[in-house]
Amino acid sequence: EEIIYDERTTGAGNDLERATEMARKMVTEWGMSEKVGPIRLAQKEGAVFLGKDMSSRTDYSEATSLEIDSEIKEIIVNQYNYAITLLKKHEQALHDLANLLLENETVNADELDKLLSPTEPKDPNSGSKNDDPSWGGFNQGTTIALKSIK
Repeated sequence: EEIIYDERTTGAGNDLERATEMARKMVTEWGMSEKVGPIRLAQKEGAVFLGKDMSSRTDYSEATSLEIDSEIKEIIVNQYNYAITLLKKHEQALHDLANLLLENETVNADELDKLLSPTEPKDPNSGSKNDDPSWGGFNQGTTIALKSIK
């Protein structure tokens, strides 16, 4: 939306919620933060009806809490900027994919691979099919479907 329409809407709300939850787990459960370190800070969540209250309990300081929030924000902002950069770099492919989805409603892995592969011939000795790290490649059988909005 931001790239095509130059505006942000509430449409990405669930995506941001899920990304934020994953970033929180990266920092507090999986030890994937250099600043916070390889430590599990998240508490196991218990059911409210078993005597637990709705407030969350932490075993770390307010300073650590602020550091966690800062790390989560940094992860989200960095990945958001990376996604915007990739989409702008490959904006024509984005439009082509959108048009293909509008025409066919689904796109299989071979069609997507063809759409995203470079048009110039690759050196057969170069190794991978596509050396551009921004291209993820797709597994056989991957299908992207256009979600209908009702």
